[in-house]
Amino acid sequence: MEVKVKKIRDYSKWIEQLQREIEATREWIAQLPEGAALQARNEANKSVERHQGWLKSNKEVLTSLQAEGEEARSSS
Repeated sequence: MEVKVKKIRDYSKWIEQLQREIEATREWIAQLPEGAALQARNEANKSVERHQGWLKSNKEVLTSLQAEGEEARSSS
């Protein structure tokens, strides 16, 4: 049970970190001048998309871990 609690904490922290990184990248993109190199914008957008994929995956794992924890508690 302690391992699941640690995993839930770890995934929660990772999700928070990903959300901060996504927001920081979006803010950076918004500050780029209109004439900024298209490649820089594209790379930044790819980074946001990659982080959003990781975020979605980690949220799914976290939800699963939390559900397993609830099931374990209710069957005890």
